[in-house]
Amino acid sequence: MEKNSFSADSGRSPRCRNILQAALSCFAEEGFHRTTNKKIAARAGVAEGLLYHYFPDKEALLFSIIKEKFSQESSPIQKVYAEWEKKLENHLFCGKDLEVFLKRVGEATMASLVLHRDVFRIVVSEYRLLETDREPLYPRLVYELSLNRFNRIVSVLAGWSEVRDVAQYFLGVLFSNFFFQEILSGKKICPLDDKVFLTNLIDHFMKGLGPVLEPNRLEGQHGVE
Repeated sequence: MEKNSFSADSGRSPRCRNILQAALSCFAEEGFHRTTNKKIAARAGVAEGLLYHYFPDKEALLFSIIKEKFSQESSPIQKVYAEWEKKLENHLFCGKDLEVFLKRVGEATMASLVLHRDVFRIVVSEYRLLETDREPLYPRLVYELSLNRFNRIVSVLAGWSEVRDVAQYFLGVLFSNFFFQEILSGKKICPLDDKVFLTNLIDHFMKGLGPVLEPNRLEGQHGVE
């Protein structure tokens, strides 16, 4: 199975997953607007008319790709969030775990960016198309599946009485660095060592948070429900 292939856990049929994979490859190689349904069908090895049985148009294909890639619980970042949310639910944490969480979520985010590189390239190049939908898909998924979860976990581990919006100062830097390296790859830019970059980011982020309180995990009174 290709590293960026669609999981059977999505509940879709093998043929449908094959069409999605073919569309993802074509969009990444040629761009959304230059890709035709005929090319997607040929890549998937199916009749062009069969595409419409599963998806009414190219936009529906693109939205399905984005939604499934960001919703897969098997992705590195989703696994980390689920793991730490379970710790919060069972009060199995302390203030010192904040730095541990940042390291885990940082590593998982960088792994997810590499794993789904083609998807992120499409998102960046076609963000205007994604925004024209009645309910903006990409921003909603990012907030639901990443930013809001990050903010809640960090706020609990930091012992704050309410959830603070700090995700952009950590996750935003990771995303920016990834796209900066992607865009300038081969353009006389020295690539950063991921471990060194993450270590420095965590250090700066922790200092920017200010005093971190020790949550009362024994009684579950960490202030964030």
